Amino acid sequence: MDLKTNERKKSLSQALRQARKATGLSRDAAARALGIYPTELTRYETGERIEGIPFFRLEGLAVLYGKKLDDFATWTTDLPDAAALRKEGKRLARMAVRKDTKKGAT
Repeated sequence: MDLKTNERKKSLSQALRQARKATGLSRDAAARALGIYPTELTRYETGERIEGIPFFRLEGLAVLYGKKLDDFATWTTDLPDAAALRKEGKRLARMAVRKDTKKGAT
């Protein structure tokens, strides 16, 4: 892997971590909203699995964190149908809000 690729991986993983922290979501809450294990999100945020991140997951993270996919697209080049991704991301974000609301009510 060349230096430029490593820099882009690091940039994307840092952007994901910073965006999550800016929203105030814990790693567990964000992972739960996306339907993944917290360790999976950790691997994205550390760059360990950033190459394998599915585009729909990246879109879900963007919506969940209130960002545009372009904010995270520094390392990606081929993006799938944005409308379909946006719809899935919004669905995941609504689920996260519902779960956090229910958790706070108990």
